[in-house]
Amino acid sequence: MPASGLGLVSLILVAVIQPGFLTASQLTPFFAAYGPVAIIAVGVAFTLLVGGIDLSVGPVMGVCAIMTVLLSSVGTHFLSAGPSGAAALCADPGVCERGLPFALVVVIVIMVGAVFGLLNGIAISVFRLQPLVATLAMGFGAAGLSLYLMPQPGGQMPQGPLTWYSGAAIISVPLELLVLYVVLAAILMRTPLGVRMRAVGSHRWKAFTSGIAVNRISMAAYVASGTSAAVAGVLLTLNSGSADPSIGVEYTLTAVAGAVLGGTALRGGWADPFGPAIGVLTLGLLSELVTVAKVPTYYAQLTTGIIILGGLTVTQVLLRRSNRTTS
Repeated sequence: MPASGLGLVSLILVAVIQPGFLTASQLTPFFAAYGPVAIIAVGVAFTLLVGGIDLSVGPVMGVCAIMTVLLSSVGTHFLSAGPSGAAALCADPGVCERGLPFALVVVIVIMVGAVFGLLNGIAISVFRLQPLVATLAMGFGAAGLSLYLMPQPGGQMPQGPLTWYSGAAIISVPLELLVLYVVLAAILMRTPLGVRMRAVGSHRWKAFTSGIAVNRISMAAYVASGTSAAVAGVLLTLNSGSADPSIGVEYTLTAVAGAVLGGTALRGGWADPFGPAIGVLTLGLLSELVTVAKVPTYYAQLTTGIIILGGLTVTQVLLRRSNRTTS
């Protein structure tokens, strides 16, 4: 996998230029920052597997991050405290001290993300909208909802979960949660449901004539993507301690690029959750490399873009050659 080789080279170069990078104090924030993006890349891989795509994952992650902050700080009062901006500022006495238990917050937020995914699935499978258009529209809707709930960056997460999540360690909590999620996704892709997703992405009509419920399988893939966005939103707030209504598009682009760089086929029919996760971490290492190498700001994005384009090109060429060999 090209992403693995590119990631390894980037890691070695970063470690050489900045010797302290491989310590717990720097690896922990790295995985805390890029772990959520890797998780939404895994979600995108599910939609690519069935021959679709999800461009709403970033904004949905943003909504779920805001919901996490609001439910953890103002609880069931988020509809009144959110749009007014009070929950963002925590200015009024006691306004941010009425939160729900964090475990309950996580369950509610994951359900919210799954609903967004289900709506995407219904729009695409039932109403026959193009995945690109449907998920892009959902992304705009989610971004608007984020601004309604929290007009400005802010909010306040409980200290307990933040301390648990940010503790410095070589094998840190962010890394453990990322590995756990990727392993669970890999298991799901190997169940009968995952096999049917692969069949739908490989040849939709053949899957239909074989008796596979194509619409339901496609909706399940988008629910998996929405759920991944919700999990990423929770982890994002545990890293930052607050929420920002303006995030979204950048995370979507990084997740899609990471999924493709990790070997996920854009035409559908093939995906492995380990690839997208490695792809996103590779992009993170490239960003770190550009930073520690002190590349001028006006060249940084150009340099990163050229490297990513090269990696994506090599990945797709190798996938085509592999398909010709097996066919």
